[in-house]
This record gives sequence, C-alpha cells and structure tokens, in this order.
Amino acid sequence: MPPALITAATDRVRLAAQAHGLAAGLHEIVATGAAIPCSAAGLTLVPTGSLASVACWRPPGATLTPDRVTVTVLAHAFAVSEGLSQVRVVAHAPIPQPRDGHDYPADDALLLLAAVRVGLLRRMLDAALAHLGARRVDGQPTTTRQLVQGAIADVEVTVQTALAMLDGFAGPAAALAALHERLDEAGWTLTTLFGGAGYLRDHPVRCLYVAGLVHDAWRTDD
Repeated sequence: MPPALITAATDRVRLAAQAHGLAAGLHEIVATGAAIPCSAAGLTLVPTGSLASVACWRPPGATLTPDRVTVTVLAHAFAVSEGLSQVRVVAHAPIPQPRDGHDYPADDALLLLAAVRVGLLRRMLDAALAHLGARRVDGQPTTTRQLVQGAIADVEVTVQTALAMLDGFAGPAAALAALHERLDEAGWTLTTLFGGAGYLRDHPVRCLYVAGLVHDAWRTDD
C-alpha cells in the first residue's frame, strides 16, 4: 500500500478504535482490502460479521482469495467479549514453504493493527484518567501521585512515538515488530492504572489484551 494511502488508512482505523473499540477498528482494516494474516495452523481472529468482506487471507507463504480456502468459525469466549471471532482458514491446495530472510517489508494488516492499538491506548488512557481523577489519596486526586504520573507519561510517550512512526511508515517488518512490543508494554502499564479491576475479564481495558491476541494471531513467520 503506498505511503499516502497507508497514512489515510492508519488514521481511519485508529480513530475508529479510539471512538468505538477494537472490533470497529478491525472492521475498518477489513474494509481496506488488506490480506488478513493467519498462523501456520490457519488460525486467526477477525471481527464478527466480517467474513464476507475479507478480500484475501495470508497464511505464511501465500495470499489466498476466499474461493481458494475453507473458513470455519471456532469458539473463543474471550474474543467474543470484544466482538471478534476465531476462525480456521484451510487452503484447498498445498501452500509453498515461506521464503527465508530477515528484511521483509512490513505487512499492511499488521501496520494497520498497530494503528488500532494506538487508538485503543488513547481510549483507555482517557478512561484511566477519569477513573483516577475521581479517586483521592490524602485529599488529592490519584493523578497527582508521582508513580501514577510516571505511568501515564510512559503510555503517552508510546502513543506519540507510535503516531510519528505510523505517519507514512515505510520501514521493514522488524521495525513494526518492535513497535508492537512497545504497544504490549504500554498496554500492561495502562492496565495497572485501573488497579485490581483492570485484571477482571469484564473490565473494558480487556480490549488491550485481546488486541495483543489479535497481534499474536496475525503475526506470521514469513
């Protein structure tokens, strides 16, 4: 995807995730026509109701149109909580082994997923600030505590760094993988700002964890 189109698409998917959540951001990725990555076993996560809109699938070593695969929806209770479905994609014919090498261009879907994750970080950071601002320690808002301010600053730096990287991104896959690692770390930092409630399955911050699961499902070895 050309840099100009990438910039427009990353903005669109990021804003969708920030306003409406993970599934909305992933629906926007599907709408771009980007190939949806699958694991070597054919497993992946997609927004529920999007299968008919997927332009193609990308298991390691191939890009396959829908007429060349069979797609089966599987149970995944945690994914369902964020409006996602786990599916298995099986090719009708054998797929060649992935090529060797280490300097491949970044995958469009993984690039757009990074933008979705940035939007979710912003969404949950706003929620955390509202949550902490309503709580008081020694008569002061929790947001005045040094450790809390440090955690907020760390997440904000990651968001701003990611936004700068995603603006016309044309780097190698390794750079994008490093960015996703930073997003993982920021997600865990942000989760701690909600205290013990952040680790409950029904807390909205679960979207950051599920977004990490999507990254794991979409990350391939080619």
